Amino acid sequence: MQNLGSVLGAGHRRPLIEAYESHGLSALAAWRLAAPMTRQVLSALSGIAIDDIARIERSERPASPFEASQLALCLGAEPEDLSPLVRA
Repeated sequence: MQNLGSVLGAGHRRPLIEAYESHGLSALAAWRLAAPMTRQVLSALSGIAIDDIARIERSERPASPFEASQLALCLGAEPEDLSPLVRA
């Protein structure tokens, strides 16, 4: 599956992602906004409900390892880029 994240390449987006994170956004929100991608599109690509993506972004609930890997794949990220969101 090719997505915008893989087309742009993570290296080119890294400064933008770091800027988003420095302003308090979660890793998921930063990667999604840097993609750029809406929650609706990310939900459609990943198969994860929009409400669940929103809760993960707001740190209201952790992502499962499977969810983190699916989200990373859709965003052109590595799973470890989203590892802070995964439940221990």
